[in-house]
Amino acid sequence: MRKIVFGGSGPTVGMDYCHAAYFEDDVTDAELDELAWDYAVQNAEMYGFDYDTEAEGDYETVTNGEDIEGWWAEYDRDEHDGHLIHNPFPEDEQ
Repeated sequence: MRKIVFGGSGPTVGMDYCHAAYFEDDVTDAELDELAWDYAVQNAEMYGFDYDTEAEGDYETVTNGEDIEGWWAEYDRDEHDGHLIHNPFPEDEQ
């Protein structure tokens, strides 16, 4: 199993997020890239932004994605535990 941390930000201040999940060892980087982007779009939508690739100008309620960021990384206790709301991997507790 792979421990993956996802994070990102959205069009306005305070929209940063970070969460973690388990994946099978055969999950590809391309699949994780797609999930990271999907999570970023969902995060923006949760805050009331509609994602539209053709959007221009007013970003009060619509974003074209230029201001949405999503990322993923292999879980690293020293790097990620301070960003997670809880420890999603209790078997790692020392």
